[in-house]
Amino acid sequence: MEGLLRKIKTFFTSVPFLLSGLGLVVVVFLHFSMYLFLLLQFASLAFLLWLAWQNKNKQSREHFMKIIRTGLLAGIAATAGYDLIRLLIVQIFHFSIRPFDTFKFFGQIIMDQPVSDKIAYTVGFLYHLLNGLTFSIAFFILFKGRHWLYGIAWAFLLELLMLIVYPRFLNIQSVMEEFTIVSCSGHTLYGSIIGVVNYQYFKNNKTKGHGKI
Repeated sequence: MEGLLRKIKTFFTSVPFLLSGLGLVVVVFLHFSMYLFLLLQFASLAFLLWLAWQNKNKQSREHFMKIIRTGLLAGIAATAGYDLIRLLIVQIFHFSIRPFDTFKFFGQIIMDQPVSDKIAYTVGFLYHLLNGLTFSIAFFILFKGRHWLYGIAWAFLLELLMLIVYPRFLNIQSVMEEFTIVSCSGHTLYGSIIGVVNYQYFKNNKTKGHGKI
Protein backbone atom coordinates (compact mmCIF):
# COMPACT_ATOMS: atom_id res chain seq x y z
CA MET A 1 0.00 0.00 0.00
CA GLU A 2 2.82 2.36 0.85
CA GLY A 3 4.43 1.66 -2.53
CA LEU A 4 1.19 2.49 -4.35
CA LEU A 5 0.77 5.73 -2.42
CA ARG A 6 4.34 6.70 -3.26
CA LYS A 7 3.71 6.08 -6.96
CA ILE A 8 0.55 8.18 -6.84
CA LYS A 9 2.43 10.96 -5.07
CA THR A 10 5.23 10.77 -7.64
CA PHE A 11 2.74 11.00 -10.51
CA PHE A 12 0.99 14.06 -9.10
CA THR A 13 4.36 15.66 -8.38
CA SER A 14 5.20 15.40 -12.08
CA VAL A 15 1.90 16.84 -13.33
CA PRO A 16 2.75 20.56 -12.92
CA PHE A 17 5.78 20.05 -15.16
CA LEU A 18 3.58 18.63 -17.92
CA LEU A 19 0.83 21.24 -18.01
CA SER A 20 2.29 23.33 -20.83
CA GLY A 21 2.23 20.31 -23.14
CA LEU A 22 -1.22 19.25 -21.97
CA GLY A 23 -2.36 22.83 -22.53
CA LEU A 24 -1.35 22.72 -26.19
CA VAL A 25 -3.36 19.52 -26.71
CA VAL A 26 -6.45 21.02 -25.07
CA VAL A 27 -6.10 24.32 -26.93
CA VAL A 28 -5.78 22.61 -30.32
CA PHE A 29 -8.68 20.21 -29.84
CA LEU A 30 -11.00 22.18 -27.55
CA HIS A 31 -9.92 25.77 -28.30
CA PHE A 32 -9.30 26.78 -24.69
CA SER A 33 -7.04 29.66 -23.76
CA MET A 34 -3.35 28.81 -23.54
CA TYR A 35 -2.96 31.61 -21.00
CA LEU A 36 -4.98 29.63 -18.48
CA PHE A 37 -2.78 26.55 -18.74
CA LEU A 38 0.44 28.54 -18.48
CA LEU A 39 -0.88 30.45 -15.46
CA LEU A 40 -1.99 27.17 -13.91
CA GLN A 41 1.42 25.67 -14.57
CA PHE A 42 3.38 28.54 -13.05
CA ALA A 43 1.06 28.66 -10.03
CA SER A 44 1.24 24.90 -9.46
CA LEU A 45 5.02 24.88 -9.88
CA ALA A 46 5.38 27.69 -7.36
CA PHE A 47 3.13 25.82 -4.92
CA LEU A 48 5.05 22.56 -5.43
CA LEU A 49 8.41 24.24 -4.79
CA TRP A 50 6.96 25.96 -1.74
CA LEU A 51 5.80 22.60 -0.38
CA ALA A 52 9.23 21.12 -1.03
CA TRP A 53 10.89 24.03 0.77
CA GLN A 54 8.58 23.55 3.75
CA ASN A 55 9.55 19.89 4.06
CA LYS A 56 11.12 19.52 7.50
CA ASN A 57 13.07 16.45 6.39
CA LYS A 58 16.26 18.11 5.19
CA GLN A 59 17.57 15.03 3.40
CA SER A 60 14.30 14.51 1.53
CA ARG A 61 14.09 18.22 0.64
CA GLU A 62 17.65 18.34 -0.69
CA HIS A 63 17.14 15.10 -2.61
CA PHE A 64 14.07 16.50 -4.37
CA MET A 65 15.74 19.82 -5.21
CA LYS A 66 18.75 17.97 -6.66
CA ILE A 67 16.39 16.02 -8.91
CA ILE A 68 14.87 19.30 -10.09
CA ARG A 69 18.25 20.91 -10.72
CA THR A 70 19.69 17.90 -12.53
CA GLY A 71 16.57 17.47 -14.63
CA LEU A 72 16.73 21.16 -15.49
CA LEU A 73 20.37 21.00 -16.59
CA ALA A 74 19.73 17.82 -18.57
CA GLY A 75 16.75 19.54 -20.18
CA ILE A 76 18.90 22.48 -21.28
CA ALA A 77 21.44 20.17 -22.92
CA ALA A 78 18.77 17.91 -24.43
CA THR A 79 16.75 20.81 -25.87
CA ALA A 80 19.88 22.33 -27.40
CA GLY A 81 20.74 18.94 -28.90
CA TYR A 82 17.18 18.49 -30.13
CA ASP A 83 17.25 21.79 -32.01
CA LEU A 84 20.79 21.35 -33.31
CA ILE A 85 20.24 17.88 -34.78
CA ARG A 86 17.03 19.02 -36.47
CA LEU A 87 18.83 21.95 -38.05
CA LEU A 88 21.72 19.76 -39.19
CA ILE A 89 19.44 17.17 -40.78
CA VAL A 90 17.53 19.85 -42.68
CA GLN A 91 20.80 21.33 -43.94
CA ILE A 92 22.50 18.02 -44.80
CA PHE A 93 19.56 16.51 -46.68
CA HIS A 94 18.33 19.82 -48.14
CA PHE A 95 14.83 19.38 -46.74
CA SER A 96 12.27 22.06 -47.53
CA ILE A 97 10.80 22.00 -44.03
CA ARG A 98 11.68 24.87 -41.67
CA PRO A 99 11.70 23.29 -38.21
CA PHE A 100 11.75 26.53 -36.25
CA ASP A 101 8.61 27.91 -37.87
CA THR A 102 6.69 26.11 -35.15
CA PHE A 103 7.92 28.81 -32.75
CA LYS A 104 5.84 31.37 -34.65
CA PHE A 105 2.70 29.26 -34.39
CA PHE A 106 3.28 28.61 -30.70
CA GLY A 107 3.59 32.34 -30.14
CA GLN A 108 0.42 33.09 -32.06
CA ILE A 109 -1.54 30.49 -30.10
CA ILE A 110 -0.29 31.81 -26.77
CA MET A 111 -0.79 35.50 -27.57
CA ASP A 112 -4.20 34.82 -29.17
CA GLN A 113 -4.13 38.17 -30.95
CA PRO A 114 -2.32 39.74 -33.93
CA VAL A 115 1.36 40.27 -33.06
CA SER A 116 4.52 40.85 -35.05
CA ASP A 117 6.52 37.87 -36.26
CA LYS A 118 9.35 38.85 -33.91
CA ILE A 119 7.09 38.70 -30.86
CA ALA A 120 5.48 35.47 -32.03
CA TYR A 121 8.85 33.80 -32.59
CA THR A 122 10.17 35.01 -29.22
CA VAL A 123 7.14 33.86 -27.25
CA GLY A 124 7.07 30.59 -29.18
CA PHE A 125 10.75 29.92 -28.53
CA LEU A 126 10.28 30.53 -24.80
CA TYR A 127 7.37 28.09 -24.82
CA HIS A 128 9.48 25.54 -26.69
CA LEU A 129 12.27 25.98 -24.13
CA LEU A 130 9.80 25.68 -21.26
CA ASN A 131 8.57 22.35 -22.63
CA GLY A 132 12.10 21.05 -23.13
CA LEU A 133 13.04 21.83 -19.52
CA THR A 134 9.85 20.81 -17.75
CA PHE A 135 9.41 17.57 -19.71
CA SER A 136 12.95 16.63 -18.68
CA ILE A 137 12.25 17.36 -15.01
CA ALA A 138 9.02 15.35 -15.18
CA PHE A 139 11.00 12.44 -16.61
CA PHE A 140 13.51 12.62 -13.75
CA ILE A 141 10.67 12.57 -11.23
CA LEU A 142 8.80 9.69 -12.83
CA PHE A 143 11.71 7.47 -13.84
CA LYS A 144 14.42 8.07 -11.27
CA GLY A 145 17.47 5.92 -12.02
CA ARG A 146 15.84 3.89 -14.80
CA HIS A 147 17.82 2.53 -17.75
CA TRP A 148 18.73 5.29 -20.20
CA LEU A 149 16.48 3.74 -22.87
CA TYR A 150 13.54 4.94 -20.80
CA GLY A 151 14.57 8.41 -21.92
CA ILE A 152 14.11 7.47 -25.57
CA ALA A 153 10.76 5.84 -24.78
CA TRP A 154 9.68 9.04 -23.01
CA ALA A 155 10.81 11.15 -25.96
CA PHE A 156 8.93 8.97 -28.43
CA LEU A 157 5.79 9.32 -26.36
CA LEU A 158 6.21 13.06 -26.86
CA GLU A 159 6.87 12.41 -30.55
CA LEU A 160 3.63 10.44 -30.87
CA LEU A 161 1.65 13.25 -29.28
CA MET A 162 3.36 15.73 -31.61
CA LEU A 163 2.39 13.72 -34.69
CA ILE A 164 -1.20 13.66 -33.46
CA VAL A 165 -1.46 17.32 -32.51
CA TYR A 166 0.72 19.28 -34.93
CA PRO A 167 -1.15 18.46 -38.16
CA ARG A 168 -4.24 19.98 -36.53
CA PHE A 169 -2.77 23.49 -36.49
CA LEU A 170 0.22 23.32 -38.86
CA ASN A 171 -0.01 22.95 -42.63
CA ILE A 172 2.56 20.15 -42.83
CA GLN A 173 0.72 17.49 -44.82
CA SER A 174 2.87 18.10 -47.90
CA VAL A 175 6.11 17.70 -45.92
CA MET A 176 4.93 15.12 -43.40
CA GLU A 177 7.70 12.66 -44.26
CA GLU A 178 10.40 15.28 -43.76
CA PHE A 179 8.72 16.52 -40.59
CA THR A 180 8.62 13.01 -39.14
CA ILE A 181 12.28 12.29 -39.95
CA VAL A 182 13.43 15.58 -38.46
CA SER A 183 11.29 15.38 -35.33
CA CYS A 184 12.11 11.70 -34.68
CA SER A 185 15.81 12.45 -34.94
CA GLY A 186 15.47 15.34 -32.53
CA HIS A 187 13.49 13.34 -30.01
CA THR A 188 15.93 10.42 -30.20
CA LEU A 189 18.79 12.70 -29.19
CA TYR A 190 16.66 14.50 -26.60
CA GLY A 191 15.62 11.21 -25.00
CA SER A 192 19.16 9.82 -25.11
CA ILE A 193 20.55 12.82 -23.25
CA ILE A 194 17.97 12.94 -20.47
CA GLY A 195 18.05 9.13 -20.20
CA VAL A 196 21.83 8.93 -19.82
CA VAL A 197 22.03 11.84 -17.39
CA ASN A 198 19.18 10.45 -15.29
CA TYR A 199 20.71 6.98 -15.13
CA GLN A 200 24.22 8.21 -14.36
CA TYR A 201 23.08 10.74 -11.76
CA PHE A 202 21.22 8.20 -9.65
CA LYS A 203 23.88 5.56 -10.21
CA ASN A 204 26.61 7.91 -9.01
CA ASN A 205 24.53 8.99 -6.02
CA LYS A 206 23.66 5.35 -5.27
CA THR A 207 19.98 6.20 -4.92
CA LYS A 208 18.82 4.31 -8.03
CA GLY A 209 15.44 6.01 -7.75
CA HIS A 210 14.62 4.90 -4.22
CA GLY A 211 14.91 8.30 -2.60
CA LYS A 212 11.69 9.83 -1.33
CA ILE A 213 10.22 12.94 -2.90
